[in-house]
Amino acid sequence: MSETAMYLTRAIDFVKFHLKRGSKFATVGAIGFFVDAFFLFLFVQYGHLWYILAELFATCIAFVNNYLLDYYWTFYDVLRKSVKGKN
Repeated sequence: MSETAMYLTRAIDFVKFHLKRGSKFATVGAIGFFVDAFFLFLFVQYGHLWYILAELFATCIAFVNNYLLDYYWTFYDVLRKSVKGKN
């Protein structure tokens, strides 16, 4: 395989990898938006909380949700590599 072909193959693999990870990251962000909106609605409509306090709680829940999804789904390969490196 020529050097140019090898370079192009590596570049294509790089783009595919980052598009896949980027789409996962964007999906997690969209899910976080809906989690925030859902809990804001629940806290205001059914919990009868002041809307600013309800948004604070909803944002905290969405933050934890996004962190866990990113940690265990989006960046799972990084987690596996770091665990393998410790053995």
